[in-house]
Amino acid sequence: MDACTLKYISRKKLAITLCAIWLALTSFSNQPPMGQEAAQVETVLYYYHYSGQDDCPDLLPEDSYMELYFEKGKLQKGYFWGTSDEFDKVREGYKCGYFVLPMTQIKQTPDSISFVLDARGKDKKRFNCFFMAPVDWRVRTWQEAKELYQPWDNYSYTDSVRYSMRVTKDSVILRNLPEPYYSGDRTFIRRKKTSWAW
Repeated sequence: MDACTLKYISRKKLAITLCAIWLALTSFSNQPPMGQEAAQVETVLYYYHYSGQDDCPDLLPEDSYMELYFEKGKLQKGYFWGTSDEFDKVREGYKCGYFVLPMTQIKQTPDSISFVLDARGKDKKRFNCFFMAPVDWRVRTWQEAKELYQPWDNYSYTDSVRYSMRVTKDSVILRNLPEPYYSGDRTFIRRKKTSWAW
């Protein structure tokens, strides 16, 4: 073999070796640290249809939605889209407001999960997180909703509400603790994100 052929073979071997080293380093850097598994976060969407409006198709819907984030079976965070009826003991003669709020004070046992929806800021002062129209599921904060929706100005609501829920594969059974407007259990059905919209 002449010198040119040997140089070509040497360069080819060097390139292959460098590629192999790069692939090995890349795959190693993507592995979780020893003794730790990669975190698997499952996002699940649930929907509750308020059937009391089935005979009134011209009214804005009063349905509710939840988005839950589970890691290894434990609820890490969640968002709730609903109406002011969640915070109101009785509504007579006026239209409801709509909101999106994060779930706070999440507690989980083997049998149930509880959380709080709070219409107050970190300083525990009430703020108006309610709007005149249903908040789109892509909006996850009241501050963002404030830029998109007209405010709802009825302030006769409770500051916070605690819930308990039982999660199954296809549904969530939700109960208010204590019960303001809603009494008894409500069943939220699992939905696909592509079909999940007001």
